[in-house]
Amino acid sequence: MRMFPFLLALGCAQPKEKVKMRGQILDGKDQLVGAPDVAIEVRDGRTKRYSSATSDADGMFTAEVPANSVVHLILDGGAYVPTAFSAIVGSDDVTIPVGDLWMRTPGDIDALRDTFENCPTVDEPGGIVEGEVNYNVINAHSEQRLIAEDAVVTVYDKNGNTSTTCYLDNDGESSTDVAVVGASGRFAAFGLQSGPTTIGFEVPIEGIDTENFAFVWLPEEGVGPFYPALIEFP
Repeated sequence: MRMFPFLLALGCAQPKEKVKMRGQILDGKDQLVGAPDVAIEVRDGRTKRYSSATSDADGMFTAEVPANSVVHLILDGGAYVPTAFSAIVGSDDVTIPVGDLWMRTPGDIDALRDTFENCPTVDEPGGIVEGEVNYNVINAHSEQRLIAEDAVVTVYDKNGNTSTTCYLDNDGESSTDVAVVGASGRFAAFGLQSGPTTIGFEVPIEGIDTENFAFVWLPEEGVGPFYPALIEFP
């Protein structure tokens, strides 16, 4: 999910405490069909339960979320693996762009484990964080995303402990000898604790180590996908 900028209240108006979030949950990444009957649990920036909603037959939903805050969305449905996204919400009602919210299925998770078959933690029970690391290159005329080769991804649990992160080599194969993002940009960490999770992305750009962080509230036995995980180009 994209990170929404803070939109501050102006003048003497009373700041809003909550706004409405609308969007569509899709049946999978890059799918066009909505995921029906998905339960949406909203958690605020302190990871406290805030509200809930359910997607309709087309995957559409409306939920109350805290204004000017980090928001965690935990999506869960009978046919899906619990899937989590996070964003920053401002002081106005927000509509999530189509394609930013989607579900992982058990088949997706099996395929993910097959892709990272040589990862030493691939069969460990628990949550999963996975994704693709990109540079976000912005100029006056365009915005472009490039694979952030050589990026290092570090996953921290709520106590600051780190987990093993696995990568694919430049041929897209799972390898225990690879310690950085390869040509595919793909990474995954398995066997994670549920709860607040921090992901750090670090890569040398023009001789400078550039670092960015993302956050997710990882559900029990759930997955936090980051497609893309963005590093701002200096």
